Amino acid sequence: ETAVSDYNKLKPELRLAKMTDEELREFVPQVSVYARVSPEHKIRIVRAWQDRGNLVAMTGDGINDAPVLSRADIGIAMGSMGSDAAIEAADIVLMNSSLGSVSNAIALSRSTIGNIKQNLFWAFFYNVVAIPVAAGAFAWANVHLNPMIAAACMSLSSLFVVTNALRLMRFGAKKQEKTDGEDHLSKCECNQETKPEKQEQKTM
Repeated sequence: ETAVSDYNKLKPELRLAKMTDEELREFVPQVSVYARVSPEHKIRIVRAWQDRGNLVAMTGDGINDAPVLSRADIGIAMGSMGSDAAIEAADIVLMNSSLGSVSNAIALSRSTIGNIKQNLFWAFFYNVVAIPVAAGAFAWANVHLNPMIAAACMSLSSLFVVTNALRLMRFGAKKQEKTDGEDHLSKCECNQETKPEKQEQKTM
């Protein structure tokens, strides 16, 4: 508590400059918002979180954000209003300036990784079963696979993997439907709040 109190007494631009890297590493969990931070101190903040064993993502749009976007484990640039330097330095470029798109990008990334794991599991399982049969490993049991059927099975496997991957194209639509639903609910709540006010005005 004393450290936080002393930190708040300093001017914003001097607070980080007064701290060593070791002090900053112990201090960053206590602070959620930083103001008037120079590019150098942005890098120090990111490095402090990394030194604590965290995976750090940084979002920025200006030229002064480019160094810290490169330093972070995941750099995210705001594409619609971002500078060319920030876009070049970032790992991910958003197509709008909404910070809500950051959470959408994370959700999409997780869905993509999950989809890849599903496809790998299917391909591995399918090939482990089908290849020995096609190679005649079970000929002793009079189990054979016609080459034409084997070719059809291979095409079917590819079709399944591609179709499963195409499910990701619905990700944006689902997010949009959810957003539209939340907006509609907000409008309904606003209308319900304004109706009693109008009734009171008429009564008066």
